[in-house]
Amino acid sequence: MPLIKVTIFQKNLTEGLNINVMKKLVSTKSDIMILPEYFNVDSNIKSIQELQDREKSALDWLLKLNHSYKRIIIGGSIIHKEENNNKLYNACPIIFNGEVIDWYYKRNLTSSEEKKFLTPGSEAGIYILNNIRFAVLIGEDYLEKSYIEELKDQNIKLIFIVSKTFIDDKTNTEEILLNYAKKNQQVFVKCDAVGTLIDKKLKGKSLYVSPNGISWHIPPQEEEKQIIKDIMVQI
Repeated sequence: MPLIKVTIFQKNLTEGLNINVMKKLVSTKSDIMILPEYFNVDSNIKSIQELQDREKSALDWLLKLNHSYKRIIIGGSIIHKEENNNKLYNACPIIFNGEVIDWYYKRNLTSSEEKKFLTPGSEAGIYILNNIRFAVLIGEDYLEKSYIEELKDQNIKLIFIVSKTFIDDKTNTEEILLNYAKKNQQVFVKCDAVGTLIDKKLKGKSLYVSPNGISWHIPPQEEEKQIIKDIMVQI
């Protein structure tokens, strides 16, 4: 079974994007880097709509990072306007070789996202890059069982989840993902954010789940900390 090295960036959303963080990320020597949902939020953002104007700066930051970190970046999620239809999506850019290879659009939007005029995606995010075959989900997508079954039918074993978890969220994510992993022989790597998202407090619940169990998760004392963590993932 092959091993890949994954860098999980459990980012503090109140700190914005800065050069010091980029220097730390560039120093990692992994195969894939994953960022959390709405990674380009900071303390000045008071509504999702305000993120529309930050798409270009977020992409520029990711592409600059990829200039030095020359591997696959699963770029969290940003508010992306699709040029073909002018609709807005909660979207994850897949970045490699200094360019955006593709976008995955979140399909299972929350009620608050729908009220903010985001459009749900309709296609599975399945990719083969650098001889690694994987899929991407955003946030609550993993709660939709049919999406997981769809990936199973496509023989996808490695699934990345760019996410955020509010501190009052009682969903037993570990149990849900563990059930999927054991039933379907799949591996899940989930990257969360910490800090606050539009004045709502977050807790970092980043983790790595395999058919053998919870291979790694954030300890309780680090659920409010920004961390950069390298893990070895078997697929």
